Amino acid sequence: MKKNTSSPKYEAFLYEVGADKVTNINDLLPCRSEDGGEFPYTIAEATKITDSGFIYANATKTVERRDTLGQVMKDSDGDIEYEAVVVPVLLTPIAGGTIDECTPPEAEEYERQSASFGFLSFLALPLLWLRRRVS
Repeated sequence: MKKNTSSPKYEAFLYEVGADKVTNINDLLPCRSEDGGEFPYTIAEATKITDSGFIYANATKTVERRDTLGQVMKDSDGDIEYEAVVVPVLLTPIAGGTIDECTPPEAEEYERQSASFGFLSFLALPLLWLRRRVS
């Protein structure tokens, strides 16, 4: 399931005053969910951090879009529609925990194609000459 990319993306950060360091909270989350898939939540806003390190936050999660009867909605091609929903979450610190090194998704490779007009651009030269004479 792909994460929603159609809505604006907001992410929450931690700022350590003494260290003058900014850390994206999403970098502290696990790379994979318990079922082995991509971790479904993106922390968009941290609303409270307690003295014991608990973080109350709002996260976005991409889910299958459902109608008022609870049926999964499909587009005109028959593909399942997805939507981003905001859910409240409580992040709890793990004593002695380590930060996962997540591998980035593989970049899609493509071959660049030129957009040259070649000899057809010479046909436009008389138009430029005509414009200069008229001005």
